[in-house]
Amino acid sequence: FFISFSKDKTGCKGELSGTGHFTGANKGEYKDKETSCGIAFQFASGRVSIKEIGGCGAYRGVRCFFEGSYSKKK
Repeated sequence: FFISFSKDKTGCKGELSGTGHFTGANKGEYKDKETSCGIAFQFASGRVSIKEIGGCGAYRGVRCFFEGSYSKKK
């Protein structure tokens, strides 16, 4: 996966890439080998929700988080 965001108004920027693994039928997880950063993925028809687990501050701004729900683009 590859996650990248840039919010001009707040100056938040972040970028993270890696290989995750499925933990259930609709769930996945990524854990960084070098830090405590982790991402939980929840998949539902045409959507993915992500939630940061652990500290991913090395990959993003202080007030930004790798979290949200996103629709599949066609």
